[in-house]
Amino acid sequence: MKKYVIYGMLFISNLSNAYMSGDGSVELGLSVEERKTTLGLAGDYGLSLMGSQVSTRIDSEFKLGANLGTGRIDESFTESNYQYEQSLIGLNGQVDYQFDQRNFNWYNAFDTEIVFQQENENKDVHLDINDAEKSWSVTSGPRFILGKKSSLSMTAEVLISHKSALEVDSAEENYSLTISKPLSPLTLFEIDGRNVCTQNLDNVSLEQDACRKEYNIRLSKINKHSKILLERGVSVVDSKNVNLYLATFSYHMNSYSQLAISNKRSINTIAEQENIILEPISRVSDRVINTRSIKYSLDKGRAKIDLVFIDQVIDDELSLAQSSIASARMAYPMDTRVCSLCNLNVVYEYTNLNEERIQKVTTFSLLKYNTRQLSTAIKFSRSVVEKEFDVWSMNLSISYNTDFKKIGGR
Repeated sequence: MKKYVIYGMLFISNLSNAYMSGDGSVELGLSVEERKTTLGLAGDYGLSLMGSQVSTRIDSEFKLGANLGTGRIDESFTESNYQYEQSLIGLNGQVDYQFDQRNFNWYNAFDTEIVFQQENENKDVHLDINDAEKSWSVTSGPRFILGKKSSLSMTAEVLISHKSALEVDSAEENYSLTISKPLSPLTLFEIDGRNVCTQNLDNVSLEQDACRKEYNIRLSKINKHSKILLERGVSVVDSKNVNLYLATFSYHMNSYSQLAISNKRSINTIAEQENIILEPISRVSDRVINTRSIKYSLDKGRAKIDLVFIDQVIDDELSLAQSSIASARMAYPMDTRVCSLCNLNVVYEYTNLNEERIQKVTTFSLLKYNTRQLSTAIKFSRSVVEKEFDVWSMNLSISYNTDFKKIGGR
C-alpha cells in the first residue's frame, strides 16, 4: 500500500508544472432496418497530460443502446469500427514517470472493458453490470538506459502484467535487453533479447504455463523521402522455434502523396497488445499474428484521398482466423457559398472477418468546423452484412478538442 501512496505523491507533485489537453465527441444515432428503427448513444474522450517528469494518456469510450443505433463518425480508416459492436464501456491508458536520473523511468498501462449482453433476436441490450462481460489488464515496470548519449547504448526493461478475461486470470513476466549502435546519423542497428513467461492463475484455462525466449536484430534507416525498418527474429519455446519478422517501408512520393507498406509476424503478449482486426474479448496472449498492410494517402489542393488494405491471420495453434479490411476515403472541402468551413466525406469499406461476416459500408458525411476546437457532423450510411441485415442509419456528432494548456505554476 505504501508504494501506491508514494507513486500518487510523485504524480501529484508533477501536476504543478504540467500541460493538459483533451479531445472527445458524443454522438446520437438513428438506424432503420426494414420497418424497425433503433436509437443509440455513443461517445469518447481522451486526455493527455505532459509534466516535467510525468507523461499520461487516458482514453475512454461508451456505447449504449441497440447495436443498429450506434454508428460512429470516425476519422480513422475503419469507418465501421464501432458500428455493430455490442454496447460497452471502455477505459485504457498509460502513465510514464521519468525519474531525476534521466536514464531511468517507470512505465504503467491499463485496459478495462465492460460489454453488456444483448439478445440476438430483438437486439435489446440488458444494461445490468452484474451480467456484463468484464475484462481488464494492467502492466507496470521499470526501464533503465545505459549510455544514452554514447555510440553504444543498452536498454533493460522489466514488465509485469496481469490479465483477467472471461473468468480466466493470467500473469506475465516480460524481461528484455536491447543493445543499440548508430551506424550513421540516420541509420540505427539494434539487437535485443527477451524472456516472456505466462502463468495461468486458475484451473479454468486449458493452456499450459510456458516461458519463451525471443531474439531479434533490427535495422532502421531514415532518408529524405523514405523510412525503412527491417527486423528478423526467432521465438523459442522448449525445442520449438517460431520465425518472426517485420518490414516497413514508407515513401513520400512527392510533397502531397505518401505510400506505406508493412509486413509483420509477431507473438502477442499482455504487455504489447497488437492492433487486431478480429478482436476477441479474451485477448489471449501467445498468439502468432501475421499482418500485412498497404496505405496510400493523397493530399493535394482541396481533395484528400486515403486508400487502405489490411490482411491479418491469427494462429493460436487451436484455430486459424483470417480477416481483411479494404477502404477508400475521400474528403473534399465544399464551396464557401454553400457551407463555410465544411468537408464532404465519402467512404466505402469492405470487411471480411474470417469468412464468417462480410460487411460493406457506404457513408456520406458532412463535417463542419464551427471553431478551432469545435466541429459538428451529420452522417448517412448504408451497412450490409451478408445473410444478416441491410441497415440505413443517420448520426449526429459533436466533437471538441483543446490545445495543451498549463494547469499549474510554481
